Parts: sequence; structure tokens; C-alpha cells
Amino acid sequence: MSLNMTTSRAWMAFRMVSGPRRLSPSQIGLAHPGKTLMVANQIRPQSQSTKPVRLQVQTVEQGQQHLARQRLRRPVSPHLAIYRWEMNMISSAMERNTGIMLSGALYLFATAYLVSPMMGWDLSSASLVTAFGALPWAVKAAVKFAAAWPFTFHFFNGVRFTVAATARTLNNREQMAKIAWAMMGCSVVSAAGLAWFV
Repeated sequence: MSLNMTTSRAWMAFRMVSGPRRLSPSQIGLAHPGKTLMVANQIRPQSQSTKPVRLQVQTVEQGQQHLARQRLRRPVSPHLAIYRWEMNMISSAMERNTGIMLSGALYLFATAYLVSPMMGWDLSSASLVTAFGALPWAVKAAVKFAAAWPFTFHFFNGVRFTVAATARTLNNREQMAKIAWAMMGCSVVSAAGLAWFV
């Protein structure tokens, strides 16, 4: 074991036994604002490139002004309009939106169904079927498609995200776009089928 290693270990053991020293503000140099921060009796190797730290006492107003200047220099998040929208970005946003639409419609109808006896509304199955049956065919098809498309889109896009979670398609942007377009086509065709046959 070398002499340097032995002395450094002995010094570390001495520091742990003796504990940290308490220094007064005059020893640290904080009593004199604007002076270099130096600790008394401290030997620190200094290279030519290091500069001493200078402390300045600031008022609360000066601190607030400095904080405001720093905030002005922060980068601003870009607006969504600067991005080149791709199909996989749109389908990702629509996945969330269709989920919100489906759950929102469920909660609205469930709440209306629960308060309908108190409000005097007739939301029984028989009255809803009678009201829907009285609509023209084109309106019925549009309502059924509007109800089916968010469900089919959310389903097929969920399958796409489950496959993407395996990281098999993340390296090929064209393949991701093709899969997103295929998923969009499947959701439209299946929603049209549900609107036509159901």
C-alpha cells in the first residue's frame, strides 16, 4: 500500500471522527457581499480555467425580476399547426377522442335514464324503439353509422396499438402509415356494415 493512499485513508478517518466544522459567516465570506466565496483554512487545487464564485445580495424585487427574465428566455412549446400531420398521428388523437365520445355517451345516457322518472321523461326501451322506428331510413342509417363508427375505430385502432406495443412496426414509418390507413378502412367498412345490417 502506498504512502499517499495510507495518508488519505487516515485523513478520511480523522474527518469522520472529528465531524464537520462549523464556520462562522465571517470565515465563509458571506458577511461581505460581492466578495469571493472562500472558506478559511481550506486548501483547494485551482487550475487556470476555474473562476471563483461571486455572491451578490439581492432584494426580493431583484430576485423576481431575475426570475421574470429567465422565464422570457425559456423555449416556448410549438403550436400544433407547425407539425406535418401524418395518419398515425391523427389515428392516435382519434383513439383518445373516440374513447371519450363512447364513455361520455354512456355516462350521459345512464344519467338521463336514472333521472328520467324524476323528470317525467319516458326513456324505456319500448319508447326508444318506437321513436327510432318512426325516423326516415336515411336518418336511421346516419344515426347507426354515427354510433357504430367510434366503436369500430376504437376497436381496430386498439388492436393496432397492441401490435405496435410489440415494437414490430416502429422502425418503418411507411408501414405504420399503411397500417393506420388499413385500420381506418376497416373501421369505416365495419361501421357501414353494422349500420346496414343491424
